[in-house]
Amino acid sequence: NKISSSNALEYVKVGTEVLTDYDEETKTYNAFIPADSISVTLEAKAVNSYATVSAEDASAVGLVTTPVDTDSDLTKVTIEVTAEDGNKETYTVNLRKISTDNTAKAVYVNGNVVKPDENGKYIAKVPNTDDNARLKVVATSDYAKVQIENFSEEIKTSVQYVTLSENKVTTVNVIITAQDGTKNAFEVELEKVSEDVRISSILIDGIDKTTYDEETKTYTAYI
Repeated sequence: NKISSSNALEYVKVGTEVLTDYDEETKTYNAFIPADSISVTLEAKAVNSYATVSAEDASAVGLVTTPVDTDSDLTKVTIEVTAEDGNKETYTVNLRKISTDNTAKAVYVNGNVVKPDENGKYIAKVPNTDDNARLKVVATSDYAKVQIENFSEEIKTSVQYVTLSENKVTTVNVIITAQDGTKNAFEVELEKVSEDVRISSILIDGIDKTTYDEETKTYTAYI
């Protein structure tokens, strides 16, 4: 019989799940595991039943099964497959815990950063002449979803133009949903403010006795 040079993997399992997220270029498998996971069972099978498969401290011909400690948020496991002719290939398995992070990294209104107050509410001032405001919400986690009002959920970041109500304050509802499904709902208040800094009149003894020069922005009073 010919000695095989195959060092390919037929599959990798975590628990009972066959991993399908695989990057051929980097020989890397990716999998998400529960946030409270402390250990998983990894199984790797070679295409050639005579190849040797090694993972963690375990090694076997054809197929290897081994426990993997998953205390960290990201656990990397190296699998080595040695063909009958000695040719080796190394594979990596990234075991990443599902994120529970549903917090906001940043909130922007019309391009300006808005910080939460002591009650966790975001309040921003907008010109009272505007009909809408540009609201951008960025989640802390790359896997979280952001929803502004009734607009569609978006991964990590959502940017929407929010219509301002006729009232002085427009309240915008935001929900950030973590990868594990837990939600964080909060409000962004958009408060209309006037940008008019003009003086309507200057009264002296209750009577307007002034003239105004627009070019020099100067009032002159006659008494």
